Amino acid sequence: MQRDAYASIVRYRNLHKTPLRILQMNGAVFHENVSSSFFRGYHARRIALMTHTAGQDPRLPRLSKDIIVTNYETLRRIHQPHFMYRLLPLHCADAETFAAMQSICASPGSPFTLEDRVDAQSLNFRMSKMCAGRDKVCDFFKEYTSPEELNAPTATRELPVTSVMFQGLLVHRGVASLTTPEGKSKGTAESPSSLSSTLASGSNGGTPAAPAAAAVAHSGPHDPHKAESCTADASADAVKHVTRPTVAFVTTHNTLNEKVLLNRHLMTSFFESPVCIPFYAGAPIALSVRFMQNRMHFMAVKSICAAKMDTVEGVRLRAHLLNMASKYNFYVYEKVGEGEYAYATAAGAAGVGQ
Repeated sequence: MQRDAYASIVRYRNLHKTPLRILQMNGAVFHENVSSSFFRGYHARRIALMTHTAGQDPRLPRLSKDIIVTNYETLRRIHQPHFMYRLLPLHCADAETFAAMQSICASPGSPFTLEDRVDAQSLNFRMSKMCAGRDKVCDFFKEYTSPEELNAPTATRELPVTSVMFQGLLVHRGVASLTTPEGKSKGTAESPSSLSSTLASGSNGGTPAAPAAAAVAHSGPHDPHKAESCTADASADAVKHVTRPTVAFVTTHNTLNEKVLLNRHLMTSFFESPVCIPFYAGAPIALSVRFMQNRMHFMAVKSICAAKMDTVEGVRLRAHLLNMASKYNFYVYEKVGEGEYAYATAAGAAGVGQ
């Protein structure tokens, strides 16, 4: 990014700049005078600027967690002279999706890390009119197509879902670790509480654990991350913890309503159906994640609903939408701050956005 610094000096001599220490993607640390134009360059190059507390003096004040810096105004608001930052490849649609994926990875019990990000562009396509296999696609959506459209030819029929679009993708390859009674693990650093029984159950394509099982491990009604441990030998002093290969599909939305949930459900059902396989003939990554046994679907929303959360109607609508998402096996994360998302619960309505 040195070229951008020199260009900004020549073109904008009076432009406000902020000196930063930035860990580059090649491992080098540069001191750069960052301006607002840098963020346009980050966006064009699909790069994210993120705080890097691990590179700071631990005795000095720091943020509670690393966050994505999406614009120059946010940088000026949070920056302190001793802060350090790092550049990361986006591997997703935008910075908002990156922030949602970061919150998913940081959730208690999540098997995912930011290194599990995979570019989801190979999964996305549009079902244009008169495309190959249009008859089978129309038959799949027949139940959700209006009677007027059913009378139209399949080549030009309007479908309830016209594309498969995922903004983010997390692929966890599976880990096995050995934990001793003293809490020291061999192989990985994951503890028993960081493993998910949702992923261990995985007998029907990533369907979440039952609410009764969820209540044992977590206070949330349908939290995706649960505790799991399995004893390899009853007489042994060690416990083996296993996480299976798991994939998470992430979509982002401005708000949550019944139409958004239904469209997301139809898109997911079509993506997992045999009708969709021919569309991924030349995409090996897409085919591999489709056939993973444990599949989880996340929805990141900026707000749960348009109604006011301090009213009875708003609370009921929020609970209804979250129950509907649970019925479809979707995990909803809502935006609670700049670059920060949290798992949405009906009880958490009053605390969001305040």
